[in-house]
Amino acid sequence: MDIEYWPDMRDVNSENYFLKIKSRLAVLIITGISAFLIFSAFLFSVPAANPHTHSKSMIRYREYSRWAFEAASRENKPVLMVMSAVWCSWCAKYNRGALSDSNVINYLNNYFISVFVDIDRRVDLKRKYVRGIPTTVVFSPKGNVVRSFSGVLKGKDLLWFLKKARKEALRAVSAPEKAMTASAGATEILNRKELLREVDEYLEKFFDKRYGGFGEVKKFPRGWVLAYLMDRYDRDRNKRHLEMVLKTIEGMLGGLYDPVEGGFFRYATKRNWGAPRTEKISAVNGALLPALYRASSVSGNRRYRRAGSRTAKFIIDRLYDRKAGGFFGSQSARGKYYKLDAAGRKNVPPPPLNRTKYTAWNAQVVLGLIEAARIIRSSHWKEEILRTMDFMRRDLLTDEGVWNEESSRNRSAPLLGQLESNSWAALAFVEAYIAYGRAEDHLAARRIIEYSIRWLFDRQSGIFIEWRNPQPELLRRGEDISTEAPIDLNGVMALALLRLGRHERDGRYIGIAKRVLNKFIGKAIKDLRAGDAWDDDGRILARVIFVLRAYDLFLERA
Repeated sequence: MDIEYWPDMRDVNSENYFLKIKSRLAVLIITGISAFLIFSAFLFSVPAANPHTHSKSMIRYREYSRWAFEAASRENKPVLMVMSAVWCSWCAKYNRGALSDSNVINYLNNYFISVFVDIDRRVDLKRKYVRGIPTTVVFSPKGNVVRSFSGVLKGKDLLWFLKKARKEALRAVSAPEKAMTASAGATEILNRKELLREVDEYLEKFFDKRYGGFGEVKKFPRGWVLAYLMDRYDRDRNKRHLEMVLKTIEGMLGGLYDPVEGGFFRYATKRNWGAPRTEKISAVNGALLPALYRASSVSGNRRYRRAGSRTAKFIIDRLYDRKAGGFFGSQSARGKYYKLDAAGRKNVPPPPLNRTKYTAWNAQVVLGLIEAARIIRSSHWKEEILRTMDFMRRDLLTDEGVWNEESSRNRSAPLLGQLESNSWAALAFVEAYIAYGRAEDHLAARRIIEYSIRWLFDRQSGIFIEWRNPQPELLRRGEDISTEAPIDLNGVMALALLRLGRHERDGRYIGIAKRVLNKFIGKAIKDLRAGDAWDDDGRILARVIFVLRAYDLFLERA
């Protein structure tokens, strides 16, 4: 971990009595200031949850790659994979605690091949392995998953886990992992009433009538879900949908909102929106803007608009890169800082930024800003939006789609061939083109969509696959393609195809979008029916929301 060093204070002898007194007074003053600064550092300067500090760890970490797993097979050692995030305070606790335990370090360095993964940079691995963060996974020497867990263990408990997992890994039979296939079954486009009935049953089952939001445990600010509910209200005038949005926003303002600097925290650990995890994620905040402005417009409650304006200001002031365009990933968690009022924060450095620019997160910020500007009928944020599109086109777009990130750290190679980054980038360029009419955004949208159809679209089954990676060195053997078909990303791509197809009367794009919807409407209903009321925090609805939005658009002019 990073350590802050403070200078020693030493007295200075002087033959002159007056100078000696002055010298000692100066020492006392400076010492007092130093003590105050050290005290402040202790209170407020907790090291950020930065996964890149793994390079300073005593554990001999490697990047996730073909070479790491080949070394494990050659040396007959299991692989330990630690999955972390730059904004995750629990990850920092794990790093400072169990992963800094000398017994754990020695055991790993002697008996394991250790691999470190930043989940925001390796979205392919995040979707495959992460159920919570930090996540720890143990593979056999042949690459089969033996054991995994999410969360933080103490050093002695982690050592026990590693010894047990190692025995299992060395006994494991070398069997191929189950092939990844799209689970979406073919279905005909249903009539809208039937689908909406299923959605409304889910909403009534999982909506928290007491505190707002979804579920009875953790609470997440699901901006795109709230935007969908506002769509439903605008179309059907069902007051129940509006009530859900307003109740949820009230809960978020009471527990997740930062009233001093604006912006919303990542999630709340309690049902009543209390005890928040105080990371501020760019994509989370961008996605909330449309719902805040629309809720204000419909209800007349100016607090929602002020919260939207303050959140947009936070995004622009803190996360926007004024030199190169684009938005940084997040501002790190620091709970004690956010408990201070405006006057108290002036004397304390703000939490550090994760300065990596993730493609999907930049796209979501742009989409939120474009929609918010449309709602308030303003040219607000136009410069920041267009400069971000310029950045994405200049630094992320290639002949093989878009990179999943742009980072000044250059710690590891970014990824190509990912449906997550390409679907979101396609939708952002489409919406920027429709909003501002720039030819360069139109061309970029088409390049990404055509690449995705050529490289990621399975014409036989009518789905977009999760990834087809042209960088085999970053993966284990056999991992260069995932035929899994994420419903959320297929929904995002279907919406991009429909929006551009409708705008330009391109029947080919509309036809591909229809095939995708034919595949996923049935799966959306199945997923909505499968939720567990106790632990569903709205994530199922969040996964299917873009399929639902694309379906509404398809029926709008079909």
